[in-house]
Order: sequence, then C-alpha cells, then structure tokens
Amino acid sequence: MQISKFKFSMFFLGIVGLQLLINIFTQVSVDGLGVMLVILLAYGVYSLRFIIAISLLADLIGHWYLGSHLLAIILIGFVMARLVNYFRMSYFIQKTLIIISFYSCLMLVLVSVNGVLHNY
Repeated sequence: MQISKFKFSMFFLGIVGLQLLINIFTQVSVDGLGVMLVILLAYGVYSLRFIIAISLLADLIGHWYLGSHLLAIILIGFVMARLVNYFRMSYFIQKTLIIISFYSCLMLVLVSVNGVLHNY
C-alpha cells in the first residue's frame, strides 16, 4: 500500500496539533498518536525509525513515561505481525474492531507501566 507523504504529514501534524490543544486546554487526555501507532503497525507501512520517533513524541506530548509507548507498541507488534495479512483482507468493520482491540491492549500496557511507577 502506498501512502502519499504529503497527505500523511498533514494528517500527522493535524493529529499532533489537535492532541496538543485538547491536552493543554481541557482536563481530558487524548492519545491520538497512540492510535496512529496502532494503525501504522496494522497496515505494516512503517520504518523502525519512524515508529520510535512517533513513540517518543507521543510520550512527550501525552506526559507519559519516556519509552512507555515504544514498549507497548513493541509488545503489541509481536502479536500484530501475524495478523497483518488477515487485517488487509478484512472489511472496514473488522479492521476497526482489530484496531480498537489492539489500541485497548496498548492502553492496558501504558496504564500498567504508570501503575507500577505510581503515576495515576
């Protein structure tokens, strides 16, 4: 699958800007970059350098511990690697459910890391 670099970079900057605005001006904490990480992992169109950069940026913007998104995405990547072909053959609703379930696993790992390190 080919991705337009310009469209992707505009989408990326939009997600970062929206996440920053919501996290700064409200009590709600949004993890848009975490969703983006799971989607990139599911489609299999990523480089390791790009995943590391987004993970560290997501940790900095979302006030998580540095490296927690990277740990979570690596743990999820082991399971997701086997489902990439199934994901590509799935319909829209199935793809959505797969992304939701893996994002839930990502958040479970992030909350577990924060719980172990006593940051609620």
